[in-house]
Amino acid sequence: MASKANARIGACVTDAREAKGITQTEFARVMKQRFGFGWHQPTVQRIEAGVRPLRLDEAFAATEVLGVTLNDLAGLVGGAILERIESRLMAIIDGRNAMVADLRRQWMRQRDAFDAIGERSLGADDQVLATRVKRLLSEAEALL
Repeated sequence: MASKANARIGACVTDAREAKGITQTEFARVMKQRFGFGWHQPTVQRIEAGVRPLRLDEAFAATEVLGVTLNDLAGLVGGAILERIESRLMAIIDGRNAMVADLRRQWMRQRDAFDAIGERSLGADDQVLATRVKRLLSEAEALL
């Protein structure tokens, strides 16, 4: 059974390994060849699942292979993980900004279409409604 700490560390190892773009097999091979640990793909799988704890000497070696800090592997916010979080947040913000820009363009087209209709062809009741719609449109435009 995985402890919470081992599960968190395992998840961080997975994140770091995937961010580095290497497979479990490649990670195990490097840990074995470069540092002499008796790792194989199932070892990495058990560590990432939180079933097998990552020893301190292994953690130091893993930081070199994965290009992260011990804080990163421990799941503490900082270093490479913080950069990935920042990158993901920036992508979300960029996507939101693109959606707002698209809504603004659609809004402008609708407003221009409404203005093109004009009030000249509207009856008295419709003119009151048109005035209300224009006020609401102006308020909505201020929000965009």
